[in-house]
Amino acid sequence: MTVIAPSPRRRPRAAIAALVCTLSLTAVGAATLRAQTLAIPVFDAATYSEAIIEAFDLLEQLANMYFQGQPLPVDMAARYYAYSPFWTTNSLFSPYPAAQPVLTALNAGDALGNGYQQVVDPLQVPTDVLALMPAALQREFADRYATIQLADSVAAMGINQSGVVRANGNELLQVLQSMQADAFTPVGDYQTQTALLDKINGASVLSLQETEQTNQFLSDAIEQLVVENKRQRDTEAAVMNATINQWRYGPAYGQDLYSHTAADLDTWRLR
Repeated sequence: MTVIAPSPRRRPRAAIAALVCTLSLTAVGAATLRAQTLAIPVFDAATYSEAIIEAFDLLEQLANMYFQGQPLPVDMAARYYAYSPFWTTNSLFSPYPAAQPVLTALNAGDALGNGYQQVVDPLQVPTDVLALMPAALQREFADRYATIQLADSVAAMGINQSGVVRANGNELLQVLQSMQADAFTPVGDYQTQTALLDKINGASVLSLQETEQTNQFLSDAIEQLVVENKRQRDTEAAVMNATINQWRYGPAYGQDLYSHTAADLDTWRLR
């Protein structure tokens, strides 16, 4: 029958202590005889055996620390690298730069909303015509007017926020790329965590990059909503200005407007 000896790293402390005590007692006997004739210090076997056991414990702890401190055996920079596209700027593909003020605001921000105001129909101030309207119509008129003003404020703020995010987007990407490089570098000074923490760092970097890409998509959605809002706003503003002019200039304005509209319908034909 073959007897498998236990591994030296897993040998029980009791066995080590018994072996050390046996050797120590033999040495104690000889040391005691010599001590009686030569007057030298007596050897303490218990203290000696305990010191040896502590030494074995320390070596085992150091070995565990060494194995636990090893990084993953792969190229983490290549294995976990995620690419995020850089932010691009809005550009105008036309020789007539009517939309350029808003595009500039979408690229760099515009806290005052000047770019937006340059491309929308300005609302006329109806102070002089409110007194001509009945009280019930004044309330309805003010509500419609306030809706257009609210749309202008929200649109200008959305354009500014989108522009600020776009202007700072590439700087944020640089920060994320630096974090990724530090997390995956093989240089020992940058790797004071265990392999498990290395993987957690990598997952955190990936999460940040996905969030940054989500911001890009949300910014694009905001810009599309701004365009749609401008179209609806211009229609409402035209109706509002027509209402103001009708009350300002009286029935003659309405008759002239309607007569031109009727003439246009009469002369129009399908081609």
